[in-house]
Amino acid sequence: MSKKMISILITGIALILLFSFVLACGGTEGESDVANKETITEEKEAVEEPEPELSTETENDDEELIETETGTYTVEYILASLDYGEPIEEDDPIIDEYSVLLDSLMEKTNNNRISISDITVTTSELLADEGIYMSLLDILRDLNDSIPEESPKLDLEEVAAAYVVLLEANYKEVKESAEELEGATLGEKNALQEALDYLDYTAFSYSGLIDQLKYEGYSHEEAAYGVDNCGAGFAGRILIHPVFLPDYW
Repeated sequence: MSKKMISILITGIALILLFSFVLACGGTEGESDVANKETITEEKEAVEEPEPELSTETENDDEELIETETGTYTVEYILASLDYGEPIEEDDPIIDEYSVLLDSLMEKTNNNRISISDITVTTSELLADEGIYMSLLDILRDLNDSIPEESPKLDLEEVAAAYVVLLEANYKEVKESAEELEGATLGEKNALQEALDYLDYTAFSYSGLIDQLKYEGYSHEEAAYGVDNCGAGFAGRILIHPVFLPDYW
């Protein structure tokens, strides 16, 4: 083989080796670039991904606060301010009365403080529609007193619904009685009040209460009117003290 052919062969082999080296370097660099790009993209997405927001509603439920246009307040503060018709001092001792009743109702029912406050306000509105005006504090007291301590937990909404029905029925009865009294004489009205006063602390027979009223100076007609309209029940002409009547409450 001539020297010229050997030179050409060596040159060719050198070129092949150089080309292979370039390809190897270029491939590695390309793969590295792709890997780097993927890493940068993942890091960018991780940075741009927003953190989960904490629900302020959940926080408020846990803390049992109510947000208003003027600030965030406790449930008892809101109820007390509604009763007073204007914002009260946050350290007003009356707030503690609402707080104690809310705590008690939470123990007796399946409702939280915010739910109890909503039901109390709704109850007040329903009663007002029937001409019965009560403070939120009085409604809370009545609802709390209506549930015995040993009772299993109840749904306050159902208790409040029964409470409204009973109050409306009682109000209607009292209103009808008052309308009936419009036609009574002054002596008959006084005899009725006297009969009620006696029944507050003891029981009388029908004739015994009439005799007692006559002894007080009322005529037979006035005494009979008072006994007939005092709201007590009779069994065999025996006047029963209201506290013993099953439907008294």
